Amino acid sequence: MARRIRFGLIGTGIDAQVRANVLRRRNDCEIVASSGPGNALKSAVHYEDARGLIARADLDAVIFAGASSDAADVVAMAAKRGLHTLCLRPAGVTVADLDAVRQAQRSAPMGKILHYSFPLHYHASVGVAKRIAKNDKMGTLLTLRGVYGVADEPDLSRRGGALLDKGLEMLDLMQHFAGRFIDAKGFVSQRAWANPGADDNGVGVLRTAEGTLATLHASVTSWRETFRLELGFSHGYIWLDGLIGGDEGLSPEMLIIGRPAVDGDGIPIPNPDEEIREFKTDNAVELELSDFLHAVQGRGPQTVGSMQQAFDALTLVHRLYADDPSWAAVETRAAAE
Repeated sequence: MARRIRFGLIGTGIDAQVRANVLRRRNDCEIVASSGPGNALKSAVHYEDARGLIARADLDAVIFAGASSDAADVVAMAAKRGLHTLCLRPAGVTVADLDAVRQAQRSAPMGKILHYSFPLHYHASVGVAKRIAKNDKMGTLLTLRGVYGVADEPDLSRRGGALLDKGLEMLDLMQHFAGRFIDAKGFVSQRAWANPGADDNGVGVLRTAEGTLATLHASVTSWRETFRLELGFSHGYIWLDGLIGGDEGLSPEMLIIGRPAVDGDGIPIPNPDEEIREFKTDNAVELELSDFLHAVQGRGPQTVGSMQQAFDALTLVHRLYADDPSWAAVETRAAAE
């Protein structure tokens, strides 16, 4: 039997706890140490500072679930140390953060896996929507409308503002279906929580080179928590509505598929009968970890979460921030504070 992969977990919040529980159920992994404020993971060896954990000689891999503001520095340290890394936070608060990680990766030993977490791709409804969009003769993708809204005070010391957190995940998924967005217009606001550098709401209007149009609304003031992605094709539509899992307020998870009939002139007839599928099993965390381990164990490349994917999503988020002149003033005040 192959030697078990020895993990260090960085962070002690709910995301780290969920991954620790999954690792403990597997027989090909073990947790040898953790780091972060307090020892909520009840590890035998615990460090307050991630540097102590990363310096251990007996580690093969780390999972980073700490603050978004620390992600780039910690991932770069892990790369230089030659550790496989699963990062549950955005690749960086700035694009310059990701450039620093890229430089560290160049000096890392060959074959070390860096996987950025994009959990939406592992939800059952998303997997089915991908297959239908690719293989089911829905025609040309014309429009996308995405809403990802939760009620949660934003904080750069945790996950970031609305666009950097939920917005980044939705933008990444939208680009998977539509391709890269060439044009991006952004509007950002901070009127509810007013935490330094963290937006409450972000709206994006986007367009691909082929002319596919998209709108995004990312929010942390959504008192009725919502996940919805509407894909409009020339021969029908697919709506992803809701997610099951950690954010219970987003349940249930459904897929709504409409295929209009056509009249005698070949014109689609609106408001067709819909096929509605509900998904009741949440194994996105297990699937993402399995994807990461598949690559770590040399059985093939990861299917999601490459550095290029992380760079594309983060760059788009910052294009939306930069497009709103009012947000530049907010960021300047936050830096001064």
